[in-house]
Amino acid sequence: MKELDVLLERFCDQIVPTIGEADTQAFEKLLDANDLELNAWILGRSPPPDPETASLIEKIRSLS
Repeated sequence: MKELDVLLERFCDQIVPTIGEADTQAFEKLLDANDLELNAWILGRSPPPDPETASLIEKIRSLS
């Protein structure tokens, strides 16, 4: 999904350089999610699977 690519690219450019090791590992795990899951989490249609992913989703949402 092009929209996800844009959001994740912005996140990588602006936020990833400032996050710690735990968030970096959570982000790598988040990238394994399929587009439909990720889209549902970002749009709030379903909850992320764990608190670390939820925290990253909130950071991604803050960029839109």
